[in-house]
Amino acid sequence: MKTIVLFLSALLISTTLFAQSNQGLVFKNPTLESGTALQVNSVYLFKSVTTGTNAKIRLDSAVNGAELKKIDDNSGGLGYLNAFQPEIKIPNHITNAYLMFTVTFYDSATGNIRSLSDVQATALDIDGNTAMKEFIELGMSGGTASFRTGTLDISVLN
Repeated sequence: MKTIVLFLSALLISTTLFAQSNQGLVFKNPTLESGTALQVNSVYLFKSVTTGTNAKIRLDSAVNGAELKKIDDNSGGLGYLNAFQPEIKIPNHITNAYLMFTVTFYDSATGNIRSLSDVQATALDIDGNTAMKEFIELGMSGGTASFRTGTLDISVLN
């Protein structure tokens, strides 16, 4: 088995509206809210990802033998420590294993779903392999995604 650590600078797949955050989001110290730790259908609470906002991240599915080893890996000084950084383990012989997450934002005072007008997300190829195997899909719930580069290695679908 090999281990891939996927670093995301804010958000992965979301079925909710996105919320307002100009300073970037901070994903730290998650607690298991429901389900079995590191298993499909587990839900983790990240408090105060931005002012007045909590986030819940649900592991929706594991495809082709992918396993969640850590919901948020902030060890060893790797990556961007404020980012959501799940550690994913996939079988050696599989080239297309992945996990799907839903990120939902909530008003920390009322518990109501909260919309954010600006969310930044970044996926990094950090496995050391010369072939690009990582990918990301952003579900923007009717929103838009843009990139500040002339060459794209990923595609975004509305």
